[in-house]
Amino acid sequence: MSYHLNDRYSVRKHLLIKLEIFKNRWKKAVREDQCWIDPFQQRADQSITLVGNKVYKHK
Repeated sequence: MSYHLNDRYSVRKHLLIKLEIFKNRWKKAVREDQCWIDPFQQRADQSITLVGNKVYKHK
């Protein structure tokens, strides 16, 4: 049983390391790409409502 838990821990640790690498690469790419705009960034004076698959923005 402990053999499986050890394998599970190793896989999880490896995946968390890979996730951190991906997040760091993503942040770097966003900083360096002058044309990229976050389509999900919302202004402070807006709220968003999701109904089904439609997004409604409110001021």
